[in-house]
Amino acid sequence: MTILEDLYYGNISPWSDYEPCPEVTVVAAKNVKTIEKLQSCVTDDEQKELLEKLINGHSELTALTDKDAFLAGFKLGAKVMMEILAKP
Repeated sequence: MTILEDLYYGNISPWSDYEPCPEVTVVAAKNVKTIEKLQSCVTDDEQKELLEKLINGHSELTALTDKDAFLAGFKLGAKVMMEILAKP
């Protein structure tokens, strides 16, 4: 199969080779600890709901930002390949 066929059939994933850099791992761990501390401090149901909405909204925003960055990078890579393959 070609790489395009593998991508089409779901045999490969753009994230399959992704390994976060050490800085990402450190910041993510700090964020988890901060969230856990906030969750333990919040006692009111309305505050818990607001915190949960904030966490979910941040996760959604991160996913959208990751998608946009992936698409922008892929488009840039395609433009580079088009320039490389263009006849001089």
